[in-house]
Amino acid sequence: NGRTSLGIAATNGVVIATDKKLASALVDTKEVSKIEGITQQSGFVYSGLGPDYRVLVRKSRKDAQKYGRLYGEEQPVTQLTKYAASVMQEYTQSGGVRPFGV
Repeated sequence: NGRTSLGIAATNGVVIATDKKLASALVDTKEVSKIEGITQQSGFVYSGLGPDYRVLVRKSRKDAQKYGRLYGEEQPVTQLTKYAASVMQEYTQSGGVRPFGV
């Protein structure tokens, strides 16, 4: 769950690395992805609970697609970040659901 993830910004790109150790030997490591693309130029990496991460990825992809259809261009990273943070904040303040573990 709380494995290390790291991002390094360079002048010509970004390097993202994460630790992919799984708690059970029964899980196929090829089926677990800790780095997911959201748009052509942005993506998420996580250290935490996988199901919470998948919810954020799914909601962020939908929002990015909606933005692309409306404006005809990719959603800027700042807006994508604000959207993901607002989803996490909404779950934190809502009754009956637990905060995100990402």
